[in-house]
Amino acid sequence: MTRQKIENLGTPETNQTDPSTQKENSPIETDPFTQMEHSPIKNILEQAISQPLDKYALEDTKNKATPEEVSKFIRSISVSFAIKEEVAFVGVSLLFLKGAANKSTPGTMGVDVKDDTGSPVFLSKYDLQVACQQACKNRLLRRIAKALAKEIGIFAERNHLNGDLAIKLNNDLLAKGESPLTSKEKAWASSFSQTISNLEVFCGPRVPALLARDYNRRFGDPQVKKNQRSKPQQNSGAPQQGPQQGGAPKTQKPNQKTQKPAAPAAGRKSR
Repeated sequence: MTRQKIENLGTPETNQTDPSTQKENSPIETDPFTQMEHSPIKNILEQAISQPLDKYALEDTKNKATPEEVSKFIRSISVSFAIKEEVAFVGVSLLFLKGAANKSTPGTMGVDVKDDTGSPVFLSKYDLQVACQQACKNRLLRRIAKALAKEIGIFAERNHLNGDLAIKLNNDLLAKGESPLTSKEKAWASSFSQTISNLEVFCGPRVPALLARDYNRRFGDPQVKKNQRSKPQQNSGAPQQGPQQGGAPKTQKPNQKTQKPAAPAAGRKSR
């Protein structure tokens, strides 16, 4: 009898795996928009979804400038400074190799190029931003740099120039006892070269790996940063760690109080 009871008790557990019960528990795939039926801004949301985001979030949705924008950008510099387009490209490349595409660099950063008469022409980062505004309706120079990444890399390699991250990456290698960057690798070691999908074809596999490592070190994985922020909050809220962290200062306070009776000693001198 006891065996039958045990077997009878076991039968309901097998019935729980019935496919019909799994269908009831499985999530139902629905359109999330249907869940906004009672939203006070449903009509606004519907119209916002149909808006082209390239008008508002250029740096995220349009990572690179279009060929037409690049041509207008170079032509704008050429016309503004009365220089040939190839000279304008040289000035743009030199500025981007110096770091003009980075937001942290000042607008006064500049280089000297020469016009047809051989006279020097000073071209600054601010001048590039003005040309970018005319060609692209924005001042996001990094979009231009990413679009010209291959051309600038070839120009730098032929002229034995360094990318904006060449010195930094090379110093990191030397500090670790590794072999320094070659002239070819230095030419492609730019922050905007990361968007080149086949970068290893131009400079080998080491520069793409170094650029990715440098990017993760400076910006990091968002999920990792989120976990690092949450860890101190959890530790600070733990009741056991509070006395350990604050234990040292609390032991110092009684010592400070014990030092106060030393004040009457000064009174004795006054007698």
